[in-house]
Amino acid sequence: MQILKDHSRVPPGGWKYTDPVFNHTFTAPNPHLLIQRIVDYYHANKKKPPVDVALMVDTQICEGLDDMARHCRYTPKPDMKTRILHASQALLKFLDRGGEKVTAEQLAKRQMICEQCPHWNGTVVLGYGACRACGCTGLKLWAIDERCPAEKWPKL
Repeated sequence: MQILKDHSRVPPGGWKYTDPVFNHTFTAPNPHLLIQRIVDYYHANKKKPPVDVALMVDTQICEGLDDMARHCRYTPKPDMKTRILHASQALLKFLDRGGEKVTAEQLAKRQMICEQCPHWNGTVVLGYGACRACGCTGLKLWAIDERCPAEKWPKL
């Protein structure tokens, strides 16, 4: 799947998405409002919206760009086996470093970045949240040597 590198910048052509189910085109001034309009439209038509609406929007916008490499990056969403393997490796690395965590200020900054991302779902994984694009959980925010795979925040 393709995701936009920066959701704070309006992509060429604007925030626009044509839904394949309803063949309806949605526009909005920002990605959060665009996603909300799509979800509301599904509910108004008594259909369950797709769980990954934000990913669908990003992918469609990226695929329509002439210079996709400049604005987007390919992010394969790992399967469950791969996510468990990565989480296990991260836990071992965390324990090897003595459980060293980020400061409260660094954690707050990482949380703010994730919460502003349209791919973030803060209500899953026991309330720690998770990213729909890469599968990372909010637990990763605490580890000093972890980074966001979408390059939104670095390891420290």
